[in-house]
Amino acid sequence: MMNLQHLYSVVAPISVKADEIGLPHSTETVGGALNVAVKILIFLIGMLSVVMIIVGGIKIVVSNGDPGRYKSGRDTITYAIVGLILSLVAYSIVIFIASNVK
Repeated sequence: MMNLQHLYSVVAPISVKADEIGLPHSTETVGGALNVAVKILIFLIGMLSVVMIIVGGIKIVVSNGDPGRYKSGRDTITYAIVGLILSLVAYSIVIFIASNVK
């Protein structure tokens, strides 16, 4: 009969060494590689949000009082901020769960 620790290591192989599965040596475990990947994704989401906020601002500035174009710019800014907030909340939830699994 398998014990719980063995079952956990089979289901969630966070402590697998990089050499064992061919990862670059900048990370030692799969968990470390996932941590780097998540940090890169959060950075890219932040950069994309900033770019979209700027695009929305430009849409508002060049709208020349046209209500449809003004609303489009405002919606772009709103969706960029909502997307950023949702991604940060999701990141926080994942970090919270990952820190409590140990």
